Amino acid sequence: TITTPLTELLLSANMVTGEQVGRAIQQAQDTGMQTGRILVLNRDVSSWMMTAALNALILVRDGKIDKDQAQKALATVGHRRISIEQALFELGLYVEKEGKTIRLGELAALAGFLSDSDMLECLEIELVKEKQFGQILLEQGVVTHELLEAAIVLQDMVANDSLRAFQAGQALRRARDNQVSVYQAVAELDPPVQAPQKHISPSELLVQSGLVDQDKMNELVPEELDSSIKVGKKVLAAGVISESFLYLALRTYSLFKQGYLSADQAIAALAKCREDKVSLDEALSQLGWIVPARMQWVWT
Repeated sequence: TITTPLTELLLSANMVTGEQVGRAIQQAQDTGMQTGRILVLNRDVSSWMMTAALNALILVRDGKIDKDQAQKALATVGHRRISIEQALFELGLYVEKEGKTIRLGELAALAGFLSDSDMLECLEIELVKEKQFGQILLEQGVVTHELLEAAIVLQDMVANDSLRAFQAGQALRRARDNQVSVYQAVAELDPPVQAPQKHISPSELLVQSGLVDQDKMNELVPEELDSSIKVGKKVLAAGVISESFLYLALRTYSLFKQGYLSADQAIAALAKCREDKVSLDEALSQLGWIVPARMQWVWT
């Protein structure tokens, strides 16, 4: 059979058999669909595992990890159903660097243009056929040339810190739905871009989400700390929060700090984790908020 980097990784991590890959390749040739998508449709691989494998390959392509590290992390994902980024973080193999960047695919997902299955297909085409993601979005009919240009403008605005990532997603959706220019879409954001964005400290996130009592927080953290790790260590040592919920809080605060959640969204997401006893991924999914897993681990 003719394998690809994706099927090679899945085979090396024992996520699929040669027979399953061979069958998927034949079906791909017959239907014109991507091999990875067929493996998911055949239920040979879960969409969760396929997402992890594709994101691992992006990290390999970008020189951030090697193939052996990708295979090791993917095995961890298979056993625990966590993201590849969390697996790499816990294994000490890679930590995403802080930075105001957003990928085109992430921006399209934030704007509601891409479903999970569409994202997987686009990522596979990007990796296997070595195409630019923007070109893939055009070929798949996800965006028009005008919308792609708007997305690139919004990418630049996020990069130069004149717009937060979640605002860029809102503006791109508004540009499509209202058929207005990207600049008008940004101008019509509510609250306006010029208005100061609500800021929360790590302490405020823990208190306002209901994880820590305000009086207890005042006792433990007498002065305002902007370091989520320092605050986390204090509340963990005092026994007022479990280690698992501290991880949830650190991940949530990272998404806020990197601009993928507003302050109110971060509070609501963490409160939902506490109230419904669900993971952060489940809480975000139930709330309908799409965020990249890689930006949940920028706090070391």
